[in-house]
Amino acid sequence: MWKVSNQPDLESYDILELKDGRVFAQYSQPQWLDDKIVGRVWSIWDITDYKQVELELCQALQQIQQLRELKANFISMVCHQFRTPLNAVSFSNSLLKRHIDEWTKEKTRPLLDHIQTAVEKLSRMLNDILFFANAEAAKFNFETEPLDLIQFCNELVIQIQMSSSHDINFVREGSCGSARIDRQLLEPILKNLLDNAVKYSPSDSPVDLQLSCKSGKVIFQVTDRGIGIAVADRQQIFEPFYRGKNIKNIPGTGLGLSLVKTLVDLYGGQIAVESEIDIGTTFTVMLPV
Repeated sequence: MWKVSNQPDLESYDILELKDGRVFAQYSQPQWLDDKIVGRVWSIWDITDYKQVELELCQALQQIQQLRELKANFISMVCHQFRTPLNAVSFSNSLLKRHIDEWTKEKTRPLLDHIQTAVEKLSRMLNDILFFANAEAAKFNFETEPLDLIQFCNELVIQIQMSSSHDINFVREGSCGSARIDRQLLEPILKNLLDNAVKYSPSDSPVDLQLSCKSGKVIFQVTDRGIGIAVADRQQIFEPFYRGKNIKNIPGTGLGLSLVKTLVDLYGGQIAVESEIDIGTTFTVMLPV
């Protein structure tokens, strides 16, 4: 029985939410006869569908606001990250124009190298942004095939060590050697994690890549001895363009971990992080095979 208002001479309107998820609106008004209340008329409507639409609209508005914030963050990030290499190109080009006729090849070559390095950096950032956009839009058609995981990991370690002063140790646990997996998916996942491990740890500290298999999953763990990730940042590190508060002036787009999470999710896998400030970080990726 609906609860009657404590003030029987007033109209009443209430929203009733039932345990089964249905929502009702109730309206009642007193009935008068000879200046006396002789009864009350109740009207009840099922507004479950209306409330569901209202909730979806609110969620859509929140998503629009989040997209606006992401757009603003993206523009700010692009301006900041692109400014340094563009300034290098502009400055080097200006010097070359001014002195090209009087400087020797030995003196102009460092400026040309600066321009080449800056252009390569810009190209990498643009590729990261494009790759992330395609992953977010689920435009990848993943196809699994037999992959020698040991050879794959060794080749990846060699590739990253060629441009790094870190020792990267690859360790295999158990008999995990090959699996049906998509190389196009796996390579950017591990490459981004290893690049981050190198970037955010001292140059003389080792980085570990561990491979194991368990319960129908292939497991990769990347461990560094770097700056670590604060507890307050761990819930947001996989969001696009988010960067931890303790990274200071270390360059980056804030897309790497977001891309990793997107690819892991697309494959139906899981990713976890353990970290301590100034001690190091371990990322664990588990992919079904």
